[in-house]
Amino acid sequence: MLWALLCHSRLDVQIQPDDFAAVHTARRAVTQHALHWGLTPVSDDATLLVSELVTNALEHSMGPASLAVTPLKCGVRVEVCDALTSVPVRRRENSEATSGRGLLLVEALANSWGVETRETGKRVWFEIYA
Repeated sequence: MLWALLCHSRLDVQIQPDDFAAVHTARRAVTQHALHWGLTPVSDDATLLVSELVTNALEHSMGPASLAVTPLKCGVRVEVCDALTSVPVRRRENSEATSGRGLLLVEALANSWGVETRETGKRVWFEIYA
């Protein structure tokens, strides 16, 4: 089950374990809110990267995840938190691989990004500017 709340210009989404349909719902919510906030130029890239990070959280974490999207003056900040404490590692490029390109995409499309460990897991974040 997925629920979203627009509160004080921030989108918050809670994602339950094994709810892979939540990836589609999160993508749609990010697209709609970016348009609502007047951030159309960053909408496509933010939506793509959200799907990558939410999918990673669902595939690798055993607990629930959360997504927070905050509008910035000329872009968005996205944070995906999960219960897994290990930090994601960017894989080497392999044209024959069927997965493992998520962080490569984040590096290529985001203006800045990072990983923060927390007591209850980690936060992977990125910012995209118009």
